[in-house]
Amino acid sequence: MTTERRRFFRIDDEAEISFKMITDEEYQAWEDGQLDDSNETINQIDTELESAIEALANQHPQLATICTLLNKKINLSICGHAKTHGFIDNGELKPVNLSACGISFHTEQKIPDDENLLLQLKLKPSDVAIITAGKVVGSGIKDGKQIVRVDFQDLDDHNQNLLMQHLFQVQSRELKKKRDHN
Repeated sequence: MTTERRRFFRIDDEAEISFKMITDEEYQAWEDGQLDDSNETINQIDTELESAIEALANQHPQLATICTLLNKKINLSICGHAKTHGFIDNGELKPVNLSACGISFHTEQKIPDDENLLLQLKLKPSDVAIITAGKVVGSGIKDGKQIVRVDFQDLDDHNQNLLMQHLFQVQSRELKKKRDHN
């Protein structure tokens, strides 16, 4: 009997997703480019900003809302950065099954196992964009549609924290809906 132990909980959600298949060499070049100091600095600033906004929300909720909106606006302008990775558009809004370590989604393309993907996820409703690489760990047909399961590769701590915060928020909203209906 095989027991699967998940590292993180999974949720059903919707996200804008775009992806492209990349070779091992392209993956290595992407990975090398992701490890620069400016990326680490931006991630550190984002983490500090999120903490400051959370603290501000207790005393000045309207000011915290303004800061959150400004941060979303900045994130949206940074989304243009994805075009440098070869993404043509912002992706298609589609149902996903998401965790902090992977994603599954429907696609028109048949993608073989062990394929490298470069992924752009835009989480809703925050419009936070996460660009990462992944490895296809499974694919097949579900409900008459092609589905692909991807493990994120080398997702930095900041983006993994953003994903976990998003997952927690979605789960909290779902629990609130269930409580309100009872």
